[in-house]
Amino acid sequence: MIKYQLEEHYLKTAKTKVKVCSRCIYDERVPQIYFDSDGVCNYCKLIERLREQYGTNTKLGEENLRNIINTVKINGKSKKYDCIVGVSGGTEKMELKSTSCTL
Repeated sequence: MIKYQLEEHYLKTAKTKVKVCSRCIYDERVPQIYFDSDGVCNYCKLIERLREQYGTNTKLGEENLRNIINTVKINGKSKKYDCIVGVSGGTEKMELKSTSCTL
């Protein structure tokens, strides 16, 4: 029954033009989404702010990450595990897991 309702919902929305973010694949069917005047969604704007805040893909960001890792290693010394890395199973998450194990 639920599967049928979902199929019916997507068939209806497929017939109408759906607004899609100009940067990513999110569209107006995503809960709590809104778009700026350039068509960029609030989720892309959030990622932008987080990248600035944490220095993602910069030397400063890498240094901050190494400091966090060193703190975790010190606090985890002589314990069974240093830390727990939660992943949802997405490709980038598995890369994160792999990378975090080698640092």
